[in-house]
Amino acid sequence: MKRNKNLLVGVLLFLTSFQFGFGQDISEPDYTHTGPFNLCRTYVKYGCGNTSGKVKRPFYVVEGIDLGKPMHTSYDINDDYQWGSFGWSTMVCGTNEAFRDIRNFKELLERLNASGWDILLIDFFDGNSAIKDNAELLRQEIKWVNSQLDETPSESRSDITMFSISMGGLTSRYALGNMEHVLNEDHNVGLWFTMDSPHLGANIPIGNQAVVPIVDALYDYTGSNTPKAQNVAHLNRAVVSPAAEDMLLSNYKYCGARSYKFDILQNAEEFKMPEKPLCVAIANGNGKGDKMPIAEGAELVKADLRIHLAEITVKFL
Repeated sequence: MKRNKNLLVGVLLFLTSFQFGFGQDISEPDYTHTGPFNLCRTYVKYGCGNTSGKVKRPFYVVEGIDLGKPMHTSYDINDDYQWGSFGWSTMVCGTNEAFRDIRNFKELLERLNASGWDILLIDFFDGNSAIKDNAELLRQEIKWVNSQLDETPSESRSDITMFSISMGGLTSRYALGNMEHVLNEDHNVGLWFTMDSPHLGANIPIGNQAVVPIVDALYDYTGSNTPKAQNVAHLNRAVVSPAAEDMLLSNYKYCGARSYKFDILQNAEEFKMPEKPLCVAIANGNGKGDKMPIAEGAELVKADLRIHLAEITVKFL
């Protein structure tokens, strides 16, 4: 656990710093483990000096919602290392504006890998599936990682550090909570990060949700296949996905009413916060580390909406 606390300090310092160094090349993983029913994959880049072919010091990344189709790869680095619009290839390229919140993640992973940490990423076949479904896949992969650690001499093995991005924080929360509170299984996660994870629900205006399928239908009607049209199609798929129903506080599919699936998830025993690991939540800022120039509790918007109804006279000619 001491090692994980040192890692915690290092990661937090990195995330608040723009002075980056260079590590070894991590453009391709060393090993790919196929999960249950081929519905997920865990990519592994062994840490510098780890020639055992086994995971010894795992830094396990959990992907968030994936707007791409299951077999769609938008970024031509290596199709073998990516399902959807996010995977190993996108995570380590460091130049993808669609994932600008983690654009500096590559440097962090390079540093960790050069320091001996094994970098792992779970890539779900369908990143829009229900949270509990992908959480079960993650649970199985956690058990595989621990089976790897069981084969490592105790003096050189480490517990798992898990870094979950956006919805990945909810997926990992369900997996760890299920193992702790329901199944009484040892997940062996000592440090659990969630970054920009909507633990209390995602709040997207109903109007924004409702306009996406309309724009998608217009693109479809005109036969447009531009990158913008493809992005709208991916977004439309995400808005109506099981994952969105789990996360959104209100859903346009229910005419703006509160999502009952969100309440089911929030009240599930499996979704209780894990208690065994050190839990750290990170909220992304504005990219420069500057505070917003607004005092706490200040009024942000004041609108005065007045509607004048004109008298309409209809003449029949």
